Amino acid sequence: RAAVGPVLWLGALQGLAAIVIGAGVASSLTRPLGRLAAQARRIAAGDLDAPSGVRTLDEIGLLASTLDRMAASLRDAQAQVVQAERMATLGRVAAGLAHEIRNPLSSVRMHVQILARSPQVPTETSQLLLSEIDRLEGILSELLTWARPETFSPGPTDMAALAEEALTLMGPQ
Repeated sequence: RAAVGPVLWLGALQGLAAIVIGAGVASSLTRPLGRLAAQARRIAAGDLDAPSGVRTLDEIGLLASTLDRMAASLRDAQAQVVQAERMATLGRVAAGLAHEIRNPLSSVRMHVQILARSPQVPTETSQLLLSEIDRLEGILSELLTWARPETFSPGPTDMAALAEEALTLMGPQ
């Protein structure tokens, strides 16, 4: 009987210690997991800038850093999509402008050609106007080419012809 009292106290203390330790372990797991869940909800809502704030050296910390990297990757991809949309819009605007400018320019060309037949208009003047119209049409063609989405189709190339073309283009320089 004398030993039963201390054994019961020891058992109660052990039970209490187990409860305290269990609560501490559970708390140390649930707090970081709660923060990770909150970050996942923020990411789902579109907030890709807030870090998880979890900095542990275990699997939860690894999960947190992976979630942070995923958010950064999503942020970068989102920025690329926005940039691509802007470029596509700019391309459509450029194509519309080129079309709107090309129509009146054709009319101006036709009138300059008619005036060039007149003896009152010096030949140099009409040639200068026509060459400037050609230059503008070249710029418009480049603008339209730029506005068109590029298609990449690799294939065999005559390297000698390519080198000759490059030398011809760069020769004066």
